[in-house]
Amino acid sequence: MSLNSLLQNKTVLLVDDDDDSLQVIGARCRSVGMEVFTARNLLTALGQVEKHRPDVVCVDVNMPTGNGIGFCEMLASDPATAAIPRILITGDVTAERKEDARRLNAPLVPKSLDVWGTLLPHLERAVSVGPVKEKQPAKDATLAKTKAPGSERSSTEVPAESILKFDRVSPGDPETEVANAHEVEVRQEELLDSVFALLGSELEEDESSDEFTEEAGPPWILCIDDDADFTDALRCRLEAHGVAVVRAFDGMEGYRTAFSKPAKAIILDYEMPNGHGDYVLRRLKENPVTAEIPVVMLTGNKDKSIKRKLMALGAAAYFNKPVRFDELRRELAEHVEILGEPLLSGSSS
Repeated sequence: MSLNSLLQNKTVLLVDDDDDSLQVIGARCRSVGMEVFTARNLLTALGQVEKHRPDVVCVDVNMPTGNGIGFCEMLASDPATAAIPRILITGDVTAERKEDARRLNAPLVPKSLDVWGTLLPHLERAVSVGPVKEKQPAKDATLAKTKAPGSERSSTEVPAESILKFDRVSPGDPETEVANAHEVEVRQEELLDSVFALLGSELEEDESSDEFTEEAGPPWILCIDDDADFTDALRCRLEAHGVAVVRAFDGMEGYRTAFSKPAKAIILDYEMPNGHGDYVLRRLKENPVTAEIPVVMLTGNKDKSIKRKLMALGAAAYFNKPVRFDELRRELAEHVEILGEPLLSGSSS
């Protein structure tokens, strides 16, 4: 049987934050007859697994949005996805990575100029030998345990039944459609919980870690908002006061950025992709690394119940958009001392 006939009409999910890698490997997979799905972060990858149930998953080990090892462990812990063959791709071929691959029964493909030549036979084998059989099943089949790289202290336990659900309510009458809509909403929340739990376990460090010590330079504020024009304008205004601004454009990116070093404050939009503001706020306040950072919420939604909910979750302040800069500055001055000083020459409020 030829290689093409083995891979013809098979589906593969490629998970990598490197667009060039996705394009090159994706084109190669299509050239042998495979249908290709791609994801650049773990949340999208989980959604693709749920939607398409690929015949094989190829995942990069090191990504800004999470660790491919943890992603494979999540798949392995759920009976609905445990049988999907997994292939790890990495530029970090160490003894630890080889042990991870052995434990997950997943081939380890080094990133190189000939990555396709190494990957191709593993793809053929994955679609021909059948379901994955774990060499070391978890001690408790109901838990997926992920550990931060290099850390023996930090771990996260995620119920397997809360990771991915593939049960479907049959379409039909309006009551069934309502049930379907509710199931989708619950499933999306479960996907977010799984990914943010994984990120939290990877990002949380010991309090003594140099990563979280104060560094020389101007104070900075993290702005998590998908409105690029607003965040750019805000950055210009705050920089005029000597305050640096780091921007993130979705909930997951913002949550991860909050761990880079302690921000003086966080400005958080309510409605965003990959984690609404209330969800991100709750996660920030639950994690001891970020719990004490004041969070100022912004929203264009006029529903007063939203304000009550966000303040109850621990927001330091709440503003409706469009917000006046002088009002926002006065609130931020409670947390960033330099903002209480007069404006720099040539700037205005």
